[in-house]
Order: sequence, then C-alpha cells, then structure tokens
Amino acid sequence: MNNKKFIIGLVVAVVLAGVALAIHYNVVQPDGPLLPDVSQGDEEIPWDFESIDSSYCIDCHTSEAVIAASTYNEDNPPAEDTGG
Repeated sequence: MNNKKFIIGLVVAVVLAGVALAIHYNVVQPDGPLLPDVSQGDEEIPWDFESIDSSYCIDCHTSEAVIAASTYNEDNPPAEDTGG
C-alpha cells in the first residue's frame, strides 16, 4: 500500500512540475530560456527600450526652484536653520 501511494505521489509531482514548466515557458517567459545563448560570442543583447537624454532630468532634479516648489514630504518638513 505504501509503494502505491509513493508512486501516485511521484506521478502527481512529475505532472505538476511539467505543468509549472509549461506555464513558465508559455506565459511567464514566452521569448525563450532565461539565460542568453553565449555560443555566438560577443554579440550585444538588444535593448528593447528607447534611450532618453537624462541631462534634462538631472537639471530639473537639482534645480533649487523645483526642489523648493516640491510638495514631497510636505507633512514632515526639514528642520529650519537655527544658526546653531
């Protein structure tokens, strides 16, 4: 009886593992395996996102006027300079 339960459990585990792999490769990651094919040498991996010029971001995020007008963390303002 124990051997029969073990075999049934093993079959169920194998079926569940197969279903999990099928879901992973068809739904979660449909474009192929997780690791790139390194057999092609030094070929670059394509970047699927448009590049942007971040200099505008740096200018805006370091601008004193923008920082002063920001309402972020308004409920907990920084301590005022007390000269001490």
